[in-house]
Amino acid sequence: MTKSTNMAGTDDILLDHSNGYDKFRRKVLTALPVIFVVVIIMCLYLIYTFYHIIPLIKENSEAGISQVVIFNIFVLMTLVCFVLSILTKPGEIPDTPEWSIKTTGGLQSDLKSKELKSNGERRYCKWCAKYKPDRTHHCRVCRTCVLKMDHHCPWISNCVGWGNHKHLLLLILYSAISCAFITITLGPTLNKSLNMTTIQFGDIVALLLAEILSAFLVVVLFSFFFFHLWLVFNSMTTIEFCEKSRSTSYTNMWFKGYMHSFKQVFGSNPFLWIFPVGNQIGDGINFEHSQKPDRGIQNNEHTNRSNNVSNTNTDVVVDCQPKTTEESSLLLSSKQESGKIRDDSL
Repeated sequence: MTKSTNMAGTDDILLDHSNGYDKFRRKVLTALPVIFVVVIIMCLYLIYTFYHIIPLIKENSEAGISQVVIFNIFVLMTLVCFVLSILTKPGEIPDTPEWSIKTTGGLQSDLKSKELKSNGERRYCKWCAKYKPDRTHHCRVCRTCVLKMDHHCPWISNCVGWGNHKHLLLLILYSAISCAFITITLGPTLNKSLNMTTIQFGDIVALLLAEILSAFLVVVLFSFFFFHLWLVFNSMTTIEFCEKSRSTSYTNMWFKGYMHSFKQVFGSNPFLWIFPVGNQIGDGINFEHSQKPDRGIQNNEHTNRSNNVSNTNTDVVVDCQPKTTEESSLLLSSKQESGKIRDDSL
């Protein structure tokens, strides 16, 4: 009896150590991309400052000061957006009884949801034991359901969703502008240095590295920004865009005009569009839909090949809003006759 008790206690200790190691390893792995971004920012900033700004101020104080002010404004906005993208929660399902499967006593129908499963039942997450609002998906990296999930971004070690979508877009924009500023203004300095016979080889390498890296980032960041801006104007997330590309019958019921879609993310005040403030419209749970949603079941063919989304069955979008009380009763009775829902479905 004593031996079995001791063995059980030893197993528990080993299990705790294993879980602790896994958590530590996960934190380190998720922090590495963020550290890499910080190192890139520091390298570009230091090279640009010591090899371009300081010599320029010595030669031409007015041009040097103006470039210092403009460059540091863009860098400051980049850093603020970077920090906010990391620290701002993208949005989670509320811990209220209406979303909990346990407190409601099993699966229930929801006549308000537009996104339902292929059998017409309400979507739910088996990991979080909660019903899923429209446009919500489970992230296996963050281990939680994210409201209006766009994607999981390793560079900020956070999911991009309803709460921080604007912060990430502004982060990409200001990063691209900062890199473009470096590329344009550092070019003459690099050209001048290449024609100098007294310059050290290490200095040439540093200038070439900064120029090539910043030019490369300009192309990547602006491409990424304009793609996501197109998604915003079309009222789509990255996940919804992937669903659309895999389906021939997908219809975007969330689109109600380009400016309406833009304001859903950036807010209704034009003066705040360029600032990282959380003025997005809505609550991340309820979304306005098109006045003429596609009738019937629309197969999204969402097969969950992404590591970030945890749906084992295909999600579909339907217009299930009954027009009368009789239709509501008929819908509920038909669901009760359809049999039990499989436990392994989401």
